[in-house]
Amino acid sequence: MSHAHGWATGPGGALQQYVLGIRAGPSLAPPGAAGGAAGFVVAPQPSGLRWADGSVGFADDHVVAAAWNATAGAFELRVRLAKARPLARGRVELPLDAFLGCAVVVTRDGARVASRRVEAAADRRPRHVFDVRGAGQAVQVFRVAKRGACSPQPGGRPIA
Repeated sequence: MSHAHGWATGPGGALQQYVLGIRAGPSLAPPGAAGGAAGFVVAPQPSGLRWADGSVGFADDHVVAAAWNATAGAFELRVRLAKARPLARGRVELPLDAFLGCAVVVTRDGARVASRRVEAAADRRPRHVFDVRGAGQAVQVFRVAKRGACSPQPGGRPIA
């Protein structure tokens, strides 16, 4: 494939923004923050794939990296902010589509943050949202795991 043509790069951008899930987002910096705080979103959409790993560089030398792994009954996302700007703030969205009708446990860096049943929402895809900041912990690990049996839900897609 030739990368000399503009249309040759389309799949790469789609893979970064949707499958890997990294894209620029609104600045989530507090009002009056100096230093041009950058905003980002990490919202992977596995769509039947088992893993993805990559990074996205932004125009201001700001890099956000992510790697995710989908297994039977679990989804784990690692977000690396070691090269993010100090004031960068973002949002991480764990996909819960594959867990419709299931009781799940959601953790961040090994600490339980939620236990819930995933229900279908008519207006949006089910997800669990976190706020994150740059230049802090080098790697943050977000995980959702199924607990027990699931009740069938329309539109539920198995993770693996």
